[in-house]
Amino acid sequence: MIEQLNNRLILLNKLKFIRKYKTDNNREEFNNDDFDEKKYDISLTTKGKASLEIISNDNVLIIELLLSNIFVKEQKVLSDEIIEPFLSSFVADEKILDLDPKINELKNKEDNEEIKYLISRLNDIYQKITEIENSCKLEQESNYNRYFSFKYYYYIYLWMKGSSISDICSNYKIEEGKLYYIIMRTFYFVEQILNCYLLIENEIKNDIEIVIMIKTFKNIKANLSERITDVESLYLKNDID
Repeated sequence: MIEQLNNRLILLNKLKFIRKYKTDNNREEFNNDDFDEKKYDISLTTKGKASLEIISNDNVLIIELLLSNIFVKEQKVLSDEIIEPFLSSFVADEKILDLDPKINELKNKEDNEEIKYLISRLNDIYQKITEIENSCKLEQESNYNRYFSFKYYYYIYLWMKGSSISDICSNYKIEEGKLYYIIMRTFYFVEQILNCYLLIENEIKNDIEIVIMIKTFKNIKANLSERITDVESLYLKNDID
């Protein structure tokens, strides 16, 4: 248990979620793998503080994704209709290690390219973190913590494009309550991400990429809220009020 905790601290230090200072030294940072509490003090970096806003076993991966500028492709912010379905892959209860999902081809060519771009970026960052975890002897932890599923992304995409929930559930044989649940979990996840970006912006002023993401996620939250309150459903109306 102690060894695993120390390995976890090494990982967080390498990913810059924490910083380590020698106890009797004037806050000079140290990057070795020794975490003896008698020798060193540990504090959270801005990235570490931001990770506390994310309620998920995947928060390390999620923060790495958010700070990689993943939602920008060729200097253009991706559309809400793509970002929201992608985020739903982190909130489904059916946790499947889904790094190469057999995603539905989208009729809109640009949308299709954007979702594939996001999945490719997710793969790259996942592999990067896994390599560091393996070097820190955390192979089992990585297998346990990072599971996600694109099972519902297509249905959330259709809903964001204007399809009714009743039509989606009828056409694809999905339980209505389950789809509502995924939508609401995605809404709360968007709130957490927005809070994460706001915290970072409060500590690192005038970072243009963060400012753009704050604006983007404020719009996503507003659009989701509007779509939810338009639904004739007791499930969503009770939750959003």
